[in-house]
Amino acid sequence: MVINYTKKIKELIESNNKDEAIILVEHQIELEPLNIRNYLILGQIFNSKKDFSKAEINFEKAYKIDPNNKEVFRNLTYFYSSYASNLKDKGEFLKAIKYHKKLAKIDQLNSAAHLSNIGANYRYLEELDKALEYYNKSLKLNKSYLLGYLNLSEIYKLKNNHQKFYETTRHMIDVFKESPKSFTGVLDKTIIKKGYTSYLETLYLLNKKDEYQKVLNEVINYDTSIITVAALDTFVSNQFGIKPQYPYCYEPISFIHFDNIYKDSSLNENLFIKSIKDDLLKFEFIYDKTGKATKGGEQTNSNLLKNADGNLLILKNIIVEKIKDYRNKIKKENCHFAKKWPKRFTLKAWCVKYDGGKQVSHNHPDGWLSGVFYLNVPKNLKKNEGAIKFSIHGLNYKIISHSYSEKIHNPSNGDIVLFPSSLFH
Repeated sequence: MVINYTKKIKELIESNNKDEAIILVEHQIELEPLNIRNYLILGQIFNSKKDFSKAEINFEKAYKIDPNNKEVFRNLTYFYSSYASNLKDKGEFLKAIKYHKKLAKIDQLNSAAHLSNIGANYRYLEELDKALEYYNKSLKLNKSYLLGYLNLSEIYKLKNNHQKFYETTRHMIDVFKESPKSFTGVLDKTIIKKGYTSYLETLYLLNKKDEYQKVLNEVINYDTSIITVAALDTFVSNQFGIKPQYPYCYEPISFIHFDNIYKDSSLNENLFIKSIKDDLLKFEFIYDKTGKATKGGEQTNSNLLKNADGNLLILKNIIVEKIKDYRNKIKKENCHFAKKWPKRFTLKAWCVKYDGGKQVSHNHPDGWLSGVFYLNVPKNLKKNEGAIKFSIHGLNYKIISHSYSEKIHNPSNGDIVLFPSSLFH
């Protein structure tokens, strides 16, 4: 009886007959009201239907029946965590905080992380003192929690408390250096890279030039391809009037390459634009409220080229060829960007649509090579309206001298621009 029931539920879910599956599971709950498996299945179905309130009810019922069951715990904490992340992305920060507090209560092993996430949501709400409170709480629970120090340092930066910014980042790096073998995971390495970048920035803010050079050499020995450090050192070196030391890409402005896909091509511009627009209709566009780069516009929330077909596949192949041409042009340059070009890479792409909006100046810390393709540029634009500006200055770095490099490009349909990922744009 149980085997048939389980098999039938699985068949209904796999054939996308979720409403029938719900009816069958609810009937089974009437027969077995204390069987936690029924509530977990129901919670998972409702979650897949994005009926989050009913998913929550069923996961919590299972937890109430058996709070020590590992599968119940795993399902409930995963639901709380993913739902909180979803709420954050939609700008519902207070609701997200509610679920991180629930997580902190039941998942005590990871309470430091949950408290830190509460602090992050208060940061999005611009309640910086509340953010400080929860970041400090997380560090009291786990004094080796590197992300907690990184988050805390960012609040001090926002509050223009440069001394505290410096002390916190320095302490974070000291914690890492005391036991480097304890921080070898992918997430650990990402946090360490961000920590070193913040540490160097505090030294620049406080004009600690000698210490900056010392720590930079330490970073070079650790990793020569940290995009955020590359971006910072390019600008700081300009401001200090010295040669850049970080070897990723000394002069990123000189590595900008402009091209156009319709040049020397048989593609019909109008037809290709229409075809790509049609292909883009199957992707979801989201309006992000967490303070990322796109302001006053929407962007796709998935990689357009991951499983590209049709005209998107044609575009992907064009981009790959343009990248190969670019690589051949720069491969003899004396920097790691050219000499240590990755043998394998993943091409990630997203589409941005604007309604009077803009891109906030940013770079791509997780990239190596970045690029922009202009599908459909509005006509009759005013001077520099819709243009892209490249600069070695970004992230509100302190400006000592305004004599730093910038370049502005006014695009046309079909333009493709390639540049090092450290460059602000």
